[in-house]
Amino acid sequence: MTDTPKNIVARGTPEYAAAEAAFTEYFVRNYPGPDTIIFDPRWHAPKLFAAAVQAVREAR
Repeated sequence: MTDTPKNIVARGTPEYAAAEAAFTEYFVRNYPGPDTIIFDPRWHAPKLFAAAVQAVREAR
């Protein structure tokens, strides 16, 4: 397992923004399609990313 940089969990940092952008691009490329509840992957991706970061923060 790779160590998560401490500052990735701090919203508003360049590291958070870069990680969120990378996740968004990944999610847009790989989301299951138009027949799902996720109608706009670019809208949903930041919310999913924030939830994942929160889970990492709480697990520390």
